[in-house]
Amino acid sequence: MSLLYQESLPGVWRIDVSHPAPQYSCCYLIVEKGASALVDCGAKNGIATIMDTLAAQQIAPEQVQWIIVTHAHLDHAGAAAQLMQLFPNATLAGHPSAIKHLINPHKKLVPGVTKLYGKKWFDEQYGELLPINATRTRILADGESVMLDAKRQLTALYTPGHAWHHLSVYDATRDTFYAGDAYGVSYYQQGNNALIFPVMPPTQFDPTAMETSLRKLQALNTKWAALAHYGVIPNTATIAELQIESMYEWIALAEPIANENGFVTTFRTQLNTWFAEVAAKKGFDNDISRHHHDISLTVAGFAHWLEQRNTN
Repeated sequence: MSLLYQESLPGVWRIDVSHPAPQYSCCYLIVEKGASALVDCGAKNGIATIMDTLAAQQIAPEQVQWIIVTHAHLDHAGAAAQLMQLFPNATLAGHPSAIKHLINPHKKLVPGVTKLYGKKWFDEQYGELLPINATRTRILADGESVMLDAKRQLTALYTPGHAWHHLSVYDATRDTFYAGDAYGVSYYQQGNNALIFPVMPPTQFDPTAMETSLRKLQALNTKWAALAHYGVIPNTATIAELQIESMYEWIALAEPIANENGFVTTFRTQLNTWFAEVAAKKGFDNDISRHHHDISLTVAGFAHWLEQRNTN
């Protein structure tokens, strides 16, 4: 079996989409009596692995019924248009704003991502984004379910905070939820001990909404949490608590220096130190290099949030 995909739960395959490198981002293939759904789909670098996973499970492209995107950020949805061409019977489902952006990516999505990362990164990681035919999409309301086979329900739960158009997917059959980015990022795991942090990118970080969403997922009390970054982990009540505590600790660090000219540099240094100290306390190596990208996004998200808050 390829190291790029594995059966994390019965009939649930974690697929490494190698964005921006292996073991950073994944999507999930859910199989029920031959019918299948993808929760998120990564960007272009993951397409070959998705197709390899289907082939290994003897699932024809025609059997993929759903691509459910948790949100329109391109590490989660960048491959949607290409996969919709490969999966002739699939429907793309998600939050109304996520679907709108993916139907017409060149109106706001492509310019926004290019501005954030630069054209070189965009071309390397995402390539050309194609529009998606609106007739092959479905907007999901909060609490609405889609069906796999006749009995398997996958339920959309709105979970804004990381992005206001974010949803997570509840799978009662496997006692899990597929969190996208709403339940944090965890690259370091040892049994029930997971080093897990929230990520707050620009331009939609909202601390109140993020806390509400974490509580909403916590209240499901599922056995498992399937993270897009990275993998299925045992779900415990402390996961949400740790992220909420972390968020407010970061706010306490950021607010006193919000008006300083060197805010970005100072806050990044503070977060690097904070991450390393917390990692060491939890028994992990304090080399937090895998979180450098998340820290940079969070610094930018805080800078934008503080600027907007002070403007309003």
